[in-house]
Amino acid sequence: SSGKDQMIAGWALASDATSNSRAYTSHYGFGWGWFFTHDVDIAADGQISFFRVAGNPDSSEFAVWYKITSQGNRIYANHIANLNVGAQWETAQPLTDSVTVLDLATSANALGEAFVIWVQSGIPYNRLYSRKYTPGTGWEVAQAIDDNTGNSELPRIATDKSGNAIAVWQHVTSS
Repeated sequence: SSGKDQMIAGWALASDATSNSRAYTSHYGFGWGWFFTHDVDIAADGQISFFRVAGNPDSSEFAVWYKITSQGNRIYANHIANLNVGAQWETAQPLTDSVTVLDLATSANALGEAFVIWVQSGIPYNRLYSRKYTPGTGWEVAQAIDDNTGNSELPRIATDKSGNAIAVWQHVTSS
């Protein structure tokens, strides 16, 4: 979902015989149809998985994805401030150091904020982490949001127009 009377779709597409991927978005405006296909990650230097997009009523949009490269495996994010003719995604930036990610989710709100949560493979348990984007400030430092007593999986996140976020996930213990 995106701004009023708009939707966003995102996908990753293998771009060559080496399985490198590129990420794209396209936008739908009611009464207009599909328009504005954008290249979100122009560096086709790895394999993209878990590509997720989120938008808010002011037409700001966010994309997050996990990329496996020869330089390390990281979560990346990108942002487009105001969807209009000629608008372009900013330069993608890594949100993590080299990690193994098992799933991720994102959501954006009317304040222009975005949240990303992910399950990171770990010992002894897979942990759930989050980061928040604030306009004018950028991404906050990652923080663990589970209790490290079992494996976390299947993360989901939602936000409201007041800036609140709620995350849910499955927590598996051996007992």
